[in-house]
Amino acid sequence: MGKKPILDCYIRVSSTSQKEDGNSLVVQRHTAEKIAGVLGMEPRIRDEGAQSSTIGYRDVLGELEDDIRQGKVKHLWVENSNRMFRDGVENIQFRKMFLEPYKVMMYQGETPTVLDFSSLSTSERMMYDIWGMFQESENQQRSEKSQRGKSYRLRIDGVQKSKPVFLGGTPLFGYKNVDKLWKVDRDKSKWVKWMFSSYEKGMSTKEIKDHLDREGVPSPRTKSGLWNTTTLQLMLRNKSYTGLHTITEKKKIGIDELGKPIREATGTYTYKIPKIITTGQFNRVQRLLTKNHKNHSNNKKHFSLLEDILVCECGSHIGSHEKNTTSSLGYKVNTRKYYCVSKNYDWRDGKGRDCKNKM
Repeated sequence: MGKKPILDCYIRVSSTSQKEDGNSLVVQRHTAEKIAGVLGMEPRIRDEGAQSSTIGYRDVLGELEDDIRQGKVKHLWVENSNRMFRDGVENIQFRKMFLEPYKVMMYQGETPTVLDFSSLSTSERMMYDIWGMFQESENQQRSEKSQRGKSYRLRIDGVQKSKPVFLGGTPLFGYKNVDKLWKVDRDKSKWVKWMFSSYEKGMSTKEIKDHLDREGVPSPRTKSGLWNTTTLQLMLRNKSYTGLHTITEKKKIGIDELGKPIREATGTYTYKIPKIITTGQFNRVQRLLTKNHKNHSNNKKHFSLLEDILVCECGSHIGSHEKNTTSSLGYKVNTRKYYCVSKNYDWRDGKGRDCKNKM
């Protein structure tokens, strides 16, 4: 009896609350396994977890695209295309760049609908693209409806009634969502207090990161569970810990050339939530952060026009490097180049990176 073909199954939810609740991911996984059984295939789950389809780079989708290029994927299932794509344009790009040239069969839904792009007619391809646009429109309508509901709760309860309303997403480290209200998490908030106090006493963010990792304090963002210094600096800059939380409402007004949504601010609201640190301590830490950042910038020897503007496909920034020296053989060396800095910063979070950009 021959080996069963593999059915790669991409699953994702758009919020951490859905992931922790488990229902949506569990349902998607169960559906994927059932469909694989009906088709006589072996399911290979590609679990993106809680990740927005419109914000940031998605690691699992990137790995899936790499495996398609290498010929490791021939059958792909997804509950619906909006689990994978930001919009209809990205849907069409995926068809043209991955499904068609690498002869990948696409399966969608619980039935499922089977799409073999090697044999589809022009009109059938057009129908697939139109369906992707239709799903994009549905997503936009759901998003706008959800935004209107959040806006109402924010204005009525948060501002007028001074309630610490929680509007969804991932709670800020040190807090938790209880009945859609901000509440202090007793275990995590003590680490927030320790971070601010330690930095004020002269400990660096690298030293704070190392201590948190040794103590086994889980990071709120990284999959490895290890902290990184960028997350710590953002936390130390976050005024919400003083009990004043600010929300900026935005609406989608278009798509940029990279396919990412362009959003426009429609209003800013500040309301009270339970505080973890005092305003005085927060202000003292801000002065230290500004002073340390200024000293760090002054240590830079060379100016580069595009550094901190360019971004690598792996999500890391593009840095610059200049050599102006004499080799051991007596030759003058004067080179300038841009490069991905991912390998230089492994120490920040303890996670090895696998960036394929060698240019």
